[in-house]
Amino acid sequence: ADPDECKKVADLGVTMLAAGIGNIHGKYPENWAGLSFETLDAIQAKTGDMPLVLHGGSGAGEENIRKAVACGINKINVCTDLMRHATNASIATLKENPQIDYMDLCIAVEDAMKDFIKSYMRVIGSSGRYSFEKHNGPELD
Repeated sequence: ADPDECKKVADLGVTMLAAGIGNIHGKYPENWAGLSFETLDAIQAKTGDMPLVLHGGSGAGEENIRKAVACGINKINVCTDLMRHATNASIATLKENPQIDYMDLCIAVEDAMKDFIKSYMRVIGSSGRYSFEKHNGPELD
């Protein structure tokens, strides 16, 4: 992404900006060059307090994710990682209990997905920064 172009887009009044800094959707190839933190820093400098989004955070690695957050990323899309985790939880649950009821399987996978999301929230530093006003169950840590 060109930081000057990002500034022009930010000036249009958008609420968030998702700029390409080497990130891709889906699975990263083995020859992936990595995220350009230099570009991210330049975009952050040009756009000020504009919330920045990292589309394609799945597979980028915890170190890159932590650094991206430190450089101004506010939202990270990790659906590919979450779906991979859900698939693995499904397989493990079915292996452990091949006769499991479908509803119980869904609950087990949902619980595994919640655990994944909680752990990801810890990685990016967002644990405990939001509470659900109308939520009656246990708070996310």
